[in-house]
Amino acid sequence: MALALPARTKRLVLRRFEPQDADIFFGYRNDPAVARLQSWDGITRSAALQFVRVHGAVQAAAPGEWFQIALALAHSNQLVGDVGVCISKDGRTAELGFTLARAHQKSGYAAEGVRCVVGLLFGEPAMGCVIAVTDARNLSACKLLHRLGFQNTATAHRLFKGAQCAEHTFEIMRAVWHRLPAG
Repeated sequence: MALALPARTKRLVLRRFEPQDADIFFGYRNDPAVARLQSWDGITRSAALQFVRVHGAVQAAAPGEWFQIALALAHSNQLVGDVGVCISKDGRTAELGFTLARAHQKSGYAAEGVRCVVGLLFGEPAMGCVIAVTDARNLSACKLLHRLGFQNTATAHRLFKGAQCAEHTFEIMRAVWHRLPAG
């Protein structure tokens, strides 16, 4: 599935990764405060460079594989975070996740970027549902998903980074998304 990138919002450009993103990407992926509730724990500099190269060159989101979309400030093209998307093999559902550099959190960029990505996904005729899974302790992510119209459809208890946690699954259906006011 080829998502229509680059895409623009009021303050962001959603695009493929570019070589100049590597240092910022490396920085926020190694910030313990950012990684605390993420499924990853950090990245080496060489792995960050490789990640930026690979995700910058990928032309389409391959079904069943994660594809990262860079979130950059529209006025400077500076990377502030990313949205990951994994489209099911049948193209009917997608899971997403999002990460913002700590310096750019609490500014509305995550909501703006996620809203745009969901719109791009529902622009695909077969796409019927978008889900997001987040640790219940990530209150900001839970609130953001609720504000965007996602519903908490399940909670599972599991071991995460050595501690018990509750993990919420949120989803939004195409019909619900199209009834929501534009963001």
